Amino acid sequence: MTMNHQEIDGFEVSWSVIQDAAGQFKLNLTTRRLDDAEVMTWDVPGARSFSTAGEAERHGRYVSLGLRGVKSDGAPIYTVV
Repeated sequence: MTMNHQEIDGFEVSWSVIQDAAGQFKLNLTTRRLDDAEVMTWDVPGARSFSTAGEAERHGRYVSLGLRGVKSDGAPIYTVV
């Protein structure tokens, strides 16, 4: 599993590559306020599945470039992805 973390607007934003029961790979995006332990999970735009972990990781890097901010409720804000 690949993980990527960054701090945006007082939140830790993380994505990871996970493999589902069918053997496909997808992204799991989470946010967590820096002063809180509660982790929130969000859908990634496009919600694509990939046949390899490498493809999913490349897409994860692309998605993280499109993160513009985080709303007060922890929801990620994207530029056009």
